Amino acid sequence: MRRGLLAAAALAVMASLAGCDRPTDKGATNAGSVDTTIAAAPAPQAPAATPPETAASSEAGADASSVEARYSPAYDACMSSGEAAEGVTVAMADCTSAEIEVQDAKLNAAYQQAMRGLEEGPRQKLREAQRAWIKFRDTKCASEANSGGTMDILNSGGCILDATVRRTIELEAMGDVG
Repeated sequence: MRRGLLAAAALAVMASLAGCDRPTDKGATNAGSVDTTIAAAPAPQAPAATPPETAASSEAGADASSVEARYSPAYDACMSSGEAAEGVTVAMADCTSAEIEVQDAKLNAAYQQAMRGLEEGPRQKLREAQRAWIKFRDTKCASEANSGGTMDILNSGGCILDATVRRTIELEAMGDVG
């Protein structure tokens, strides 16, 4: 749902930057112009209690809804209010940056839990894997910021947020097994 809100807000911003008219009456458009009316997305709902992930579902990868269900209520509130709700890129990026900090703390807790149950050899391998994953995530997400526009800020931040939550799910499964 948040991706839909981000996409709708981004389209509205891009339309306004391109000088497109955004009619207030859906049927009324300027002659020769394209109707750029964007249907209002429903307000995000607070996520329900997140069911525990099983090792099998974590190994297969988390779907977008299970990833978004882990976002904090503060993130929903931030994205649904003020300038972020109006599609202001900087405000939306600020919300995402704050949520990345929240999710990074959860990632670190899951990593520490996974490390606790390991002996030195496997612990060193997990440490190396985590460092490699961070480099991969950062490089992958930087590559999603390639248009040169302000949308890059949202794409990169959203990528980091999504990848961080997915990695947390993986590490939690490792901690449950170890």
